[in-house]
Amino acid sequence: MVDLISVGLLLVILLVIISPTAEGADFGDFYDKLGGGQDRVESSNRLGGFLSVLPDSQTCAVLLDDENAKHKEWTPWSFPPVCIPPEDESGDLSTPGSSAGKLCTYTVFSLRGGAGMSLVTTPEVASSIAATLQDPDITWLERERGIPFAPSFPPAHLPYELRSIPGKGTGVVATAPISKGQVLMVETPILLELADLGPWNIRGIFELLQHAAVRLPKADRGRMLNLTRTGKAYIVQDVMKTNSFQVTVGGVHHSGLYPDIAVCWSFACCARINHACSPNCFTRYSPTTLAMEVVAYIDIQPGDELSVSCKWPPLFPIHHQTPLDPPHNRQDILLQNWGFTCSCSLCNNPAAAAGAEGSGDRDAVWAARKISDRRRARIGDILQNLGNTAPGKLTVQAVENAVAEIEDVADKERLHSQVGDLYGMIADVCVEKVLGESEGGTAELIELARKLAKKSVRKKRYYAGVDNERTAIALEKLERLEKMVTERS
Repeated sequence: MVDLISVGLLLVILLVIISPTAEGADFGDFYDKLGGGQDRVESSNRLGGFLSVLPDSQTCAVLLDDENAKHKEWTPWSFPPVCIPPEDESGDLSTPGSSAGKLCTYTVFSLRGGAGMSLVTTPEVASSIAATLQDPDITWLERERGIPFAPSFPPAHLPYELRSIPGKGTGVVATAPISKGQVLMVETPILLELADLGPWNIRGIFELLQHAAVRLPKADRGRMLNLTRTGKAYIVQDVMKTNSFQVTVGGVHHSGLYPDIAVCWSFACCARINHACSPNCFTRYSPTTLAMEVVAYIDIQPGDELSVSCKWPPLFPIHHQTPLDPPHNRQDILLQNWGFTCSCSLCNNPAAAAGAEGSGDRDAVWAARKISDRRRARIGDILQNLGNTAPGKLTVQAVENAVAEIEDVADKERLHSQVGDLYGMIADVCVEKVLGESEGGTAELIELARKLAKKSVRKKRYYAGVDNERTAIALEKLERLEKMVTERS
């Protein structure tokens, strides 16, 4: 009897030791829904980061290249990678066998049950995103966003259709009213290519692009080849240069090909959204999911053509939609870098974009273009004037006046997606002008800078995305200003 009691007590003790608490049980259920195994990476905040709770084997992914893939599995990729070494200054290739400096092609045949995706990048970047490629649970990010990664309309009732557009071939035209903020399209890329390919041999890069295209599912290859191109380069490179978006993968700049969203630069393109320098839609990119969304910039009426803007010089550090450059400067850059002359309303008929009535009068057209040019140039002048103000001379009233004028220009020129960056720049100027001064005259400027930083975060969460690097930078700036306000109070 004593032995039985002892065994019973031992079993009870063991059960108490190994049984999870109520909170632990909930965490386990949550983790099991993600498909995790026995090993777990626990987190005190399920929504506190940009990565879901994942198994150790995924969060600690090893660098995978063509050499070590021969001796181990290449999960989550569908094929072993194909790689090339970098080329040194003398033109000789570096010593084979080292993953350092390699450029590789990685392919997953189906990304989260959808289309395939190929990635031409370094092993370091591929490793950084491997953990999220097969993670089906993105509800945490959707809760943070407040909306799902899905169009605002059911597939059978999309408020747009393809139509013939004079001078453009085809375009996407609204067939029903579309409200500002509604999501029209959501897509993941079928091809991602590292932006800086300088260290590698051009022939080797072409070979990697060829592997990237051939390894995609047949349907995705067809979607790629149906996109417009100039005919002046290797076909895959040509398609990428003509249709891709600027995105970041693992914090590194890449070009991303989204064939259903791909922007048309000429009449040869079909079944895609046309480009405009002053668009009525904008693109929003999620580095976590790699998804690109097309969102209504403004209220759109039936009969209006949908347009986005995605290819611009790096006026701002990461993905952006609308430039501050005047139209004639943008046309020169577009012609030089992408081989086309923009014919949108702002460039070809600026009277419409600038709000002038009647475009038949050539003088009126050029006058309207000058108005648009002056407005955009004025933003740069405002920022420069604030920056040139002597320390101790910048006043709250001057900053508020500058902000109000910039907001007015942004509204007239449809530059809303850039306003978050501009708020951040002005906040930086306020801080710069008060550092080292006596605390008496700086409290109001610091508080104004904090308010601008909060507005910057709100704008970037909406236009860039809650998990975008631009938003993360804005949040860091806000935290620093919150600390400064607390220290000075």
